[in-house]
Amino acid sequence: MVLTKIYRRWTKSTPIRTAESKEIEKEIRVIDSEISFSKSSKRKQENSQKRTNQISLTINLKYQRAKTIRSPNQTLKMGSLKAIQRIKEETNEGLETTRLLMIKQFTVLLVLLFLFSSCDSKRVFEADRDFDNEVWQMDTIPVFAFEIEDLSPKNLVIKLRTDLTYPYQNCYVNYKLKDVDGNVIVSDLLSLQLFDDKTGKPQGKGNSIYQFKEAILSDYAFSKTGEYRIEFAQYMRTSELSGIYSAGIRVEDSE
Repeated sequence: MVLTKIYRRWTKSTPIRTAESKEIEKEIRVIDSEISFSKSSKRKQENSQKRTNQISLTINLKYQRAKTIRSPNQTLKMGSLKAIQRIKEETNEGLETTRLLMIKQFTVLLVLLFLFSSCDSKRVFEADRDFDNEVWQMDTIPVFAFEIEDLSPKNLVIKLRTDLTYPYQNCYVNYKLKDVDGNVIVSDLLSLQLFDDKTGKPQGKGNSIYQFKEAILSDYAFSKTGEYRIEFAQYMRTSELSGIYSAGIRVEDSE
């Protein structure tokens, strides 16, 4: 019955139940039976004792190993916890990186908006009229309406966008400024020098398309607040003036 006691101690100490343990249990029962019914046979007792010692050693080794080995469920559970913890750490790092990136982008956007508003704080109104196929037709007359909210002096600037296919050095433009009642208060014929008369260099800024600007009224004092209109017409004695992308107006505070 010695083997039975050892086996019971081992099975109580470890939760692992395998086919090998069942075979050991079966063999223990056979040996105990041999010991009980073979006391008269010295040889059988010696053989049984040897088998008992071998099985005892096997049981002790498995008992020691079982104390150091986790069950499959425990190992899986520990691995899952570590994986979840690692995912949480990586997620937190990703969220922190995203948050810092958003803060950086928002800061850059605020700085750009501040610089833009600071650099163009004088602007009261600005608009452009694009021409189809970069051709300014003689009967195409751009009209711009703008609001004057205070009577401080203003600058009115005409804008033209051209390229190198424009066939002349200058451009004649007639403009009319109308007050809030629709009356023409200023009218004039402009000669805009788009290219240098000696070198042919474009006077506007740009690479392939050039932005030309020239003040047509400086420090102009409007008599009252309200909506004003200004219109432009090309006076180049040609019905189709090619090489012009757009015409526009800019109204700004002169101070």
